[in-house]
Amino acid sequence: MAIPDYKLSTVLCGHSLDVRCVAITKESCILSGSRDRTAKLWHPEGVKDFVNVVTYKGHNNFVSCVCWFSPCEAFPDGLVITGSNDNTIIGYNLQDGTILLTLKGHENAVCSIATSRDSGILLSSSWDNTAKVWNINNIHSEPLTLKGHQAAVWAIVELGNGTYATASADKTIKLWKKDGSGISTLTGHTDCVRDLAVATAEVFLSCSNDATVRLWTNKGERLNTYYGHSNYIYSICINPGVPNSFTTCGEDGTVRLWSNGDCVREIHLPVQSVWSVTCLDNGDIVTGSSDGVIRVFTKDPARYADEATIKTFEEEVEKMQFAAKQEIGGYKLSDIPGPEVLLEAGKTDGQTKLVRRGTNVKCYSWSAAECTWNEVGDVMGAQPPTEGKTMYQGKEYDYVFSVDIKDGAPPIKLPFNKTEDPWVAAQAFIHKNDLPQVYLEQVANFIITNAKLNALPTPSNGFDQANLKAIYDKLKEFNGKAGDGNNSFTDEQLENIVKLGEMNGSFNPDTISLLKKMLEWPKEILFPVLDVTRLAIRRKEINSQIFDTTYGPNFVKYLLSLLNPDNLAANQMLAMRVLVNAFSDLAGEMLVLAARETLIHCIICLTHLNNNAQIAAASLLLNLSVALAQQPDIAELTDCIVHLLSRLTDNEAYFRGLVALGTLLAESPQKLPIQTKIVSNTQLHNRLKQDCNTTTSDANLKKISICSQEIIRLL
Repeated sequence: MAIPDYKLSTVLCGHSLDVRCVAITKESCILSGSRDRTAKLWHPEGVKDFVNVVTYKGHNNFVSCVCWFSPCEAFPDGLVITGSNDNTIIGYNLQDGTILLTLKGHENAVCSIATSRDSGILLSSSWDNTAKVWNINNIHSEPLTLKGHQAAVWAIVELGNGTYATASADKTIKLWKKDGSGISTLTGHTDCVRDLAVATAEVFLSCSNDATVRLWTNKGERLNTYYGHSNYIYSICINPGVPNSFTTCGEDGTVRLWSNGDCVREIHLPVQSVWSVTCLDNGDIVTGSSDGVIRVFTKDPARYADEATIKTFEEEVEKMQFAAKQEIGGYKLSDIPGPEVLLEAGKTDGQTKLVRRGTNVKCYSWSAAECTWNEVGDVMGAQPPTEGKTMYQGKEYDYVFSVDIKDGAPPIKLPFNKTEDPWVAAQAFIHKNDLPQVYLEQVANFIITNAKLNALPTPSNGFDQANLKAIYDKLKEFNGKAGDGNNSFTDEQLENIVKLGEMNGSFNPDTISLLKKMLEWPKEILFPVLDVTRLAIRRKEINSQIFDTTYGPNFVKYLLSLLNPDNLAANQMLAMRVLVNAFSDLAGEMLVLAARETLIHCIICLTHLNNNAQIAAASLLLNLSVALAQQPDIAELTDCIVHLLSRLTDNEAYFRGLVALGTLLAESPQKLPIQTKIVSNTQLHNRLKQDCNTTTSDANLKKISICSQEIIRLL
């Protein structure tokens, strides 16, 4: 049999965050579910395209699984059913998205749903270590609960002989009778078992984080083990378009087609994670991935995408593969951990760690005296520079300037690429060389002049302005309302706490402990404490103590809790300002980056933002963009920026949001998903084009116009 040549057919954009699950309906429509809390129905249009005809809403957390539920007695038109990290299952009318059914019973995220051959029966599994069998024809009846796993149950299916199989993070598969009694426990996988697929009436397949696929009989006998993936396998399905075949996807960014036990096709995507895969009746492969995009691949040349689209896709894949395989300093880049490893304290003074930063590798050394990781420098690779480029510390640059900062001191090297924002490069240069912030404009203008760039407006990505006397007065007013005496302070202590907000001058280290204690004040009177905190953490020595490995992680969690939509607007705004200024030093930056997924989700959920809060949110996204621009997976950040830009009414906030978006577009190794997100957002794309042509003497509108022109140029 000839091995089919699968190529890209179409790309479906519409979700604003990861697409975690895909499924099909009986009419070859595509269903998708996303971290953006929605599911979508995509209807075939023409030979190869699909159009989003319905968006299903109702969950208040990620949609983790979706399926088509065939007509039954209670719902003769069938249902679109979704499971979510909000612990619920919702059933929708296929045509208009009306919620017809809500099932509650799981105590943790619902991570899998499946249908049964018995009409009206729905299967579900959850992180609460159980699976459930629901009778949809009698929704008031208690579901049958399958208990026995020791960890999250990632998948459940009904096998060809009518029994149930469940897959778990406890590395086992369990077989169950329909009455809920256990039959047997299957072992063999060495890591979490993620998904199951029924191959025939007699056998089924499992896939695992151990990067293997296993074939089992319905009685639990293991028939074979298949190898091919290089990382976690998240999803597996039968491919009806190729005889004796199945399809898998996983954390190695690939989709693989298997036939008669052999991996016969390997499709690379320009993403880090391919979360879910399913197949249409014609054999086309549908994927959902970490960049928020659904892709369809086909073996039928009539449904291939046009040559330009395929070429662009292949170029993005090549860039992703190159970055993953690149070796710097003798280390494979993809094997080197990211900055999250710096959250763990060193074991001995002088211990070193290599940390991946985009396509660069930096070396950090542990200082026992300071209890912090200090950057030593870049790990240099062995590649020769490209013609016309200059190699500096293992990386190629268009320019490597020598900057004279102080009289009598040797010049400092300033590397710069034309694709960079000069203000971002200047800020990075200042941080790296521990220079005063007042040099920012001088350094940026130096770059603009010597690189012969058009002058770009400067974004401010920190909050430095404050009236310390007003903060003191408010703290003194609230001091008597703080509750018991343990949370009140003397006037002298209040003065010392406020002095922490000064950029210069000495302070008593014990005062930081007082500030931490004051941060326990009730939320109703907390905002002046947050105000002085965001000023204090601009200083390296305070930042490193507030964001140390003991207090810091819980403090960041507390700040994120203040972003709850029900919290006080002042607390929301000031919590974001604290998070912005956390980037003033490595300690704060690392902890905020470690919590970026939750942070991005919190920003998306903020519905009512006044002008100050808009500026704070945009500044926070700008800092995240500068820190993460060269990371391989920034889909969630891109989605959040695009989402926020459509809601911003304050010109300064909008400008900062544009700079954040432009930074990702200029620096990211995966430009296509970002370009796609911008172009597919008609409102934003039209405004960018409109602002490009704006002629005005208003300084705020002028800098928006300049940024818009730069973004359009990069599309």
